Amino acid sequence: YIDTLKDVAFTINNRKTTTEIINDNWKYSADCYKYFSVTNDDFIYQTKDWDLKLIKSIKGLGIAFGNDLLQKQYMPTTSVISREIVEAVDWLQMPLLTHLFGDNVWNHIGRACECIFYNPEVIIEHRHVFARKAEADETHNRTNSQEMYRKDEQAFIQWIKENSKDDIKKVKEVIINKLVYR
Repeated sequence: YIDTLKDVAFTINNRKTTTEIINDNWKYSADCYKYFSVTNDDFIYQTKDWDLKLIKSIKGLGIAFGNDLLQKQYMPTTSVISREIVEAVDWLQMPLLTHLFGDNVWNHIGRACECIFYNPEVIIEHRHVFARKAEADETHNRTNSQEMYRKDEQAFIQWIKENSKDDIKKVKEVIINKLVYR
């Protein structure tokens, strides 16, 4: 319950990409929270206290995700990520992306660093058009167009080739430091 507008933060920007908005908001609130998550309008959170359950799934530092009833344990379509991991790479959504493939990035980092945790008990249904759980609308068609998909796929491939090793190294260092200084 919000009793005054002092409890709400509003950010008004020129037209930006989804990634820019996510990263701006993360930078604005980086010191306020221990865990971060990114969601979209096609997720239905069916499990009560889903966030607390995912946080509990994280062993030390990590990335935790639930069952989206679509890709299940194979892809963290929405996840909870420890602040230290986000700080290590200095973004919540990989900056080369416009809208798509963010889950692929966190999946790649989490598996390479062995810090990704799947909790099948947490149901966060992904009602995606491709799963025939939603109708395509103007927003879906714009943000999931072939052009957008190709652009973000190329950005993901570029990141894999040019930057992923550095980002994985940064995350591994944070995890090792956390273990050493416990």
